[in-house]
Amino acid sequence: MDAVLSSSLEAKKRPNGIVIIALLWVIISAFSINNGLETIGYATSEIPFLNDPSEPEWFKMAVPADIALSLLTVVVGIVALFVVYGLFTAKSWSYNLAFAIPVSAAIANGSKAALYSSAPADEGFAGDFALYLALTLINLVWIVVTLVYLRRPYVKQYLGISSAKLPSSGALSQPQPVPFSLPYWETKEGNVIKAIVSHARPLSWKEIQEATGLDKVSLNKALSNLFSSKEIYKVGDTPNTLYKVSSELYKPYRAKLDSLWRLERKKELVKWITQWKDMRKLDFPLEHEHFFLEGRHLDDFSKELVSHAKSKVRVVNPFIQDCDLSNTLREARKRGVTVEIITRSPRDTHPDYRMRADHLKNKQEYLSKLQKEGLSLVYNEKVHAKLIVVDRVIAVVSSMNFYPESSAGASWEAGLVSLDERVVDSIAYVPPS
Repeated sequence: MDAVLSSSLEAKKRPNGIVIIALLWVIISAFSINNGLETIGYATSEIPFLNDPSEPEWFKMAVPADIALSLLTVVVGIVALFVVYGLFTAKSWSYNLAFAIPVSAAIANGSKAALYSSAPADEGFAGDFALYLALTLINLVWIVVTLVYLRRPYVKQYLGISSAKLPSSGALSQPQPVPFSLPYWETKEGNVIKAIVSHARPLSWKEIQEATGLDKVSLNKALSNLFSSKEIYKVGDTPNTLYKVSSELYKPYRAKLDSLWRLERKKELVKWITQWKDMRKLDFPLEHEHFFLEGRHLDDFSKELVSHAKSKVRVVNPFIQDCDLSNTLREARKRGVTVEIITRSPRDTHPDYRMRADHLKNKQEYLSKLQKEGLSLVYNEKVHAKLIVVDRVIAVVSSMNFYPESSAGASWEAGLVSLDERVVDSIAYVPPS
């Protein structure tokens, strides 16, 4: 679950696009507020002259309209500053307002551009018309940028927005966000709970602070609130006190963190598969989250997939011997990935698969080496399936064995790859014995 904590904290990391939008909006808002106030001041000073018969009719209409539109510009600029704060601090209410701001600004500036375009040529408003026309175009661009960017899954997740459907990226459909909400989830108390649940064990005060990044005052206040509501408990005595989450919150928090982590992993793997496919100039459909591979491509994909594992690899295969494909499992274990292998015992005597004595000895030695290196081996003499599951997000079901003659292409092997959550879950929960 350490990977879950890492993913959870990354998921709440402020996207770079939010920082850029916030910075530009502060500049644009400051300009709009200043320009609007100056225009209001100038237009207000012209009000006494509206009854002057020598003034053109356009002037009498334009001054009050200019004041009203400038006031709207100032209000939009002020609201934009609050929205910038909301976006920067991941407030969900800023999501809809963020789109409304450039729309309102485009309407205000477009109206002012139309107003100045109707001015008599001798009034000298050509420069003002050009300025507000440019601002209108800028805001139209901002409408598109904001609409497209804020709808990205990781941005919506950062802002705490759930939706029934995420826009797809490429041919593979994206996983759906976790639909359920939990108490404290977007609060400091929630960060404390996430930290403890992610580690799957009680944590000390220092460990919680390191995981959440909260300062001493904020952490103590969060702990106090959780104690008073009986959401966490102390385990052990001072100075070795540990903090444990109540069972009522532990299970749903763990389920949601796991779902969020799988969501992020799936997006990462979708991106990698697309790159892998393009680099090898392969052309196969992806829209149903299943695709077919054969021969050397199946071997290459399987090895690359294991090398991309972050949490756990589960392999079900009757034959695990020394080969490049098998050695990717060893490399994954060295990176801290949990590797579980379900295979036949090294002394398998099935009549259809008897080995020469030297091959049998090599197999026994290799399996022993895997166990010494920390890979988990479960023996089942009935195993004939060939399965690979990585991070419980993607699965390979094929005919390929983990020995050179099969994985290196001496025999023709083929299989299906799936990212469908229901399919992967079904494969991942194959009983070990």
